[in-house]
Amino acid sequence: MNCLAGIVNFILYVVNVVFLVVGILLIVLGSIMLSHINQFTGIASLVDTNTIPVCITVLGVLIFIISFFGCCGIFKQSTCMTGTYATMIFILFILELVLTCWVFVNRSAFVKDMTALVNTVWDENTAANDYPMGVLELAFNCCGDNSYHDYGTQTIPGTCCGNTNRTAACSYDMATMR
Repeated sequence: MNCLAGIVNFILYVVNVVFLVVGILLIVLGSIMLSHINQFTGIASLVDTNTIPVCITVLGVLIFIISFFGCCGIFKQSTCMTGTYATMIFILFILELVLTCWVFVNRSAFVKDMTALVNTVWDENTAANDYPMGVLELAFNCCGDNSYHDYGTQTIPGTCCGNTNRTAACSYDMATMR
């Protein structure tokens, strides 16, 4: 039985070290995104672009802290740290359930908000705003608000031309996160 407990502790320790590294990587990724977010001046003036990088950084910090307690609790055989780790994992699990239910219940509002965002970006798609629609077209591999026909007689931009599917609507792709 003691051998089995040692194997379980080792596996749990390795998993926590992996999550510790993932937490550090998320912190670095969020920080890099935050430092480079000003490159998207067209979208930055229309919406709050700091939200995603800040959320990624905060998620990285949370994962790092929880994994740290897990690693220390296992390594030092501390029941207090292991209990803190278990409590944090339980709270995180409950928060994930609540968030999943909230997203499921409010899915139509989310889709509506994303469609409104794409419509706003489309309306502000001018040279003065650095053509913010191009960022969405590149990120979601879509073309125009509804399709490439939205450009009418204008020249279809390169952000659209590289897409294999020019009929993909950015408002739909962004709302469904495709």
